[in-house]
Amino acid sequence: MLICTVFRTHESGKPKQRGILGPGTNGTISMHSTLNNEMKRYVSCMELREHGRESVPGERPLIPSLHDMKVLTFHSHRGMMVVGFEEINGHRFYQGWLLHWQDH
Repeated sequence: MLICTVFRTHESGKPKQRGILGPGTNGTISMHSTLNNEMKRYVSCMELREHGRESVPGERPLIPSLHDMKVLTFHSHRGMMVVGFEEINGHRFYQGWLLHWQDH
């Protein structure tokens, strides 16, 4: 099983200082589509869950889900960079996730 470490590139929509992303959050990544009523369309949604736990309705992910995500870069040895928005307290914030995988 691959464990993913996610480093968030923004805090409340503002970029973190370049090169200082802070500690990442480890877990299992999943992606699905969900209906966004405001946008009146289905959007992709990426979630980070506790290692070994499946997505359960009503259970919150480890960090806010990334909605309407787009892949910017991907490299099998280096990781992947995705961007989208997080919804926190009813507000949308631009966010980037830098993903790295570890074999466990």
